[in-house]
Amino acid sequence: MITTRQSIADALSTVDGITGYVTKPKVTKAGDAWALVNQLTRGPGNAFETEWRIAVTIAGDVGTATDRFDSLIPEVTQALQPVAYVDSARPIAIPTEAGDLYGAEIIARSE
Repeated sequence: MITTRQSIADALSTVDGITGYVTKPKVTKAGDAWALVNQLTRGPGNAFETEWRIAVTIAGDVGTATDRFDSLIPEVTQALQPVAYVDSARPIAIPTEAGDLYGAEIIARSE
């Protein structure tokens, strides 16, 4: 299976409270998630491995986001397993017009 932004969005949408999008929504709210290509690396046989940078918004306050981060990452990792291998996750602040939302940046890879 070739992994696409749509397949990642569909996988993310299976996690309770998360809505996956193909691109970043114009108005971002807690529970939104989307994937960006971080880099393409050429491997054997001229095939490319795709490294994805996946943003998941969690909450507007750091306390709630910190608590949810701990339980969310295993859920997201499991949901993404059919389409991508999760290498890492870290907490981030995602700027919005209404102020920062706290969330997670997940680095995953696929072929």
